[in-house]
Amino acid sequence: MGHVKRFITCLRLDTNDTFLYCGTRTGDVMEIAVDKATFRRVGPLNRIFNGGISQLIVSNGSGDLVVGAGDGSVARVNKKTMKIDEEVKIPGGVCTLT
Repeated sequence: MGHVKRFITCLRLDTNDTFLYCGTRTGDVMEIAVDKATFRRVGPLNRIFNGGISQLIVSNGSGDLVVGAGDGSVARVNKKTMKIDEEVKIPGGVCTLT
Protein backbone atom coordinates (compact mmCIF):
# COMPACT_ATOMS: atom_id res chain seq x y z
CA MET A 1 0.00 0.00 0.00
CA GLY A 2 2.99 2.28 -0.30
CA HIS A 3 3.07 5.15 2.15
CA VAL A 4 -0.45 4.51 3.53
CA LYS A 5 -0.16 2.82 6.94
CA ARG A 6 -3.33 1.95 8.87
CA PHE A 7 -4.56 -0.39 11.60
CA ILE A 8 -7.51 -2.26 10.08
CA THR A 9 -10.43 -3.00 12.43
CA CYS A 10 -13.02 -4.51 10.05
CA LEU A 11 -13.25 -5.84 6.48
CA ARG A 12 -16.11 -6.26 4.00
CA LEU A 13 -16.28 -7.41 0.37
CA ASP A 14 -18.72 -5.74 -2.01
CA THR A 15 -21.53 -7.75 -3.60
CA ASN A 16 -19.53 -8.48 -6.79
CA ASP A 17 -16.35 -9.52 -4.92
CA THR A 18 -14.34 -6.88 -6.78
CA PHE A 19 -13.49 -4.47 -3.95
CA LEU A 20 -12.54 -4.94 -0.32
CA TYR A 21 -13.45 -2.17 2.11
CA CYS A 22 -11.36 -1.82 5.25
CA GLY A 23 -12.42 0.21 8.29
CA THR A 24 -9.47 1.66 10.16
CA ARG A 25 -8.64 2.79 13.66
CA THR A 26 -7.91 6.27 12.31
CA GLY A 27 -11.54 6.64 11.15
CA ASP A 28 -11.40 6.23 7.39
CA VAL A 29 -12.32 3.55 4.85
CA MET A 30 -9.78 2.10 2.42
CA GLU A 31 -10.84 0.58 -0.90
CA ILE A 32 -8.71 -2.29 -2.21
CA ALA A 33 -9.11 -3.86 -5.69
CA VAL A 34 -9.27 -7.62 -5.07
CA ASP A 35 -8.16 -8.83 -8.52
CA LYS A 36 -4.79 -7.05 -8.35
CA ALA A 37 -4.59 -6.59 -4.57
CA THR A 38 -3.92 -2.87 -5.00
CA PHE A 39 -4.89 0.13 -2.91
CA ARG A 40 -7.42 2.30 -4.79
CA ARG A 41 -8.52 5.17 -2.55
CA VAL A 42 -9.48 6.26 0.93
CA GLY A 43 -12.64 7.98 2.13
CA PRO A 44 -14.98 9.44 3.15
CA LEU A 45 -13.88 12.70 1.60
CA ASN A 46 -13.11 15.60 3.95
CA ARG A 47 -14.15 13.63 7.06
CA ILE A 48 -12.82 10.99 9.41
CA PHE A 49 -14.77 9.28 12.17
CA ASN A 50 -13.55 9.92 15.72
CA GLY A 51 -12.97 6.78 17.72
CA GLY A 52 -12.20 4.79 14.56
CA ILE A 53 -14.51 2.61 12.50
CA SER A 54 -15.77 -0.35 14.48
CA GLN A 55 -18.26 -1.83 11.99
CA LEU A 56 -18.73 -1.75 8.23
CA ILE A 57 -21.52 -3.16 6.04
CA VAL A 58 -22.03 -3.14 2.27
CA SER A 59 -25.75 -2.55 1.71
CA ASN A 60 -27.46 -5.13 -0.52
CA GLY A 61 -29.98 -2.68 -1.98
CA SER A 62 -27.94 0.35 -2.99
CA GLY A 63 -24.46 -1.09 -2.62
CA ASP A 64 -23.48 1.83 -0.38
CA LEU A 65 -21.39 1.43 2.75
CA VAL A 66 -22.88 1.69 6.23
CA VAL A 67 -20.24 2.73 8.74
CA GLY A 68 -20.41 2.48 12.54
CA ALA A 69 -17.84 4.43 14.52
CA GLY A 70 -16.51 4.54 18.06
CA ASP A 71 -17.96 8.02 18.63
CA GLY A 72 -21.54 6.79 18.00
CA SER A 73 -21.77 7.86 14.37
CA VAL A 74 -23.71 5.69 11.94
CA ALA A 75 -23.31 6.92 8.37
CA ARG A 76 -24.20 5.87 4.84
CA VAL A 77 -21.25 6.47 2.52
CA ASN A 78 -21.76 6.51 -1.25
CA LYS A 79 -19.43 3.88 -2.69
CA LYS A 80 -18.89 5.71 -5.98
CA THR A 81 -18.07 9.16 -4.62
CA MET A 82 -16.91 8.21 -1.09
CA LYS A 83 -19.01 11.05 0.35
CA ILE A 84 -21.31 10.79 3.35
CA ASP A 85 -24.95 10.80 2.22
CA GLU A 86 -26.60 10.48 5.65
CA GLU A 87 -25.38 10.41 9.23
CA VAL A 88 -26.90 9.99 12.69
CA LYS A 89 -25.29 10.00 16.11
CA ILE A 90 -26.22 7.61 18.92
CA PRO A 91 -25.04 7.80 22.53
CA GLY A 92 -21.90 5.73 23.09
CA GLY A 93 -19.96 3.77 20.48
CA VAL A 94 -21.28 1.43 17.80
CA CYS A 95 -20.59 -2.20 18.70
CA THR A 96 -22.36 -4.02 15.86
CA LEU A 97 -24.43 -3.44 12.72
CA THR A 98 -26.77 -5.87 10.96
